Amino acid sequence: MNDEPGSECDLLARLECLANRSMGMSYRDFERLLREGNASIPVSHLNQVHNFACDQLGFWMAEWSFSPAHSPNTVAETETEGWQILCQEIFNTLVENYPDISDLFEQRRKLILLQHSLRRAVEYNKTKPFRKLTAIMLSQASFVFNKIGFHSIARNLYAWCLYPKGTVARP
Repeated sequence: MNDEPGSECDLLARLECLANRSMGMSYRDFERLLREGNASIPVSHLNQVHNFACDQLGFWMAEWSFSPAHSPNTVAETETEGWQILCQEIFNTLVENYPDISDLFEQRRKLILLQHSLRRAVEYNKTKPFRKLTAIMLSQASFVFNKIGFHSIARNLYAWCLYPKGTVARP
């Protein structure tokens, strides 16, 4: 990003416009967008850039996780890997500058990532009332198992609730 005062706002406006498209953006295009400015991103805007990157990572993770296990979406897999690296770099920079609230950044990142998978699961379950009801009950059970220390059982139950059988996330 360059030193012109409007350039930071321009980047944020472009990210907001891209986020409203509800489509995935290539991590390579995002890197190019960041390089166009030729300077570092101010720390004051890094949080918004991180939110955008997490949103894109969540989108691509859902695309990959919900793709059929017999023919996985390899583009989504590649994008997921690229966005994971970018998100981690931005996250590390945020934590360096705001170490006191690193847990808050981590918690928000997890919520943003899960949002896309939850939307996909709700959409999938709309036409399957039995699965919808079962998913709700087992999801609640997974929270109980997690709370009492059976983390592996909780994760498996939650994966069953979230992902359809035959997908990459639940073969």
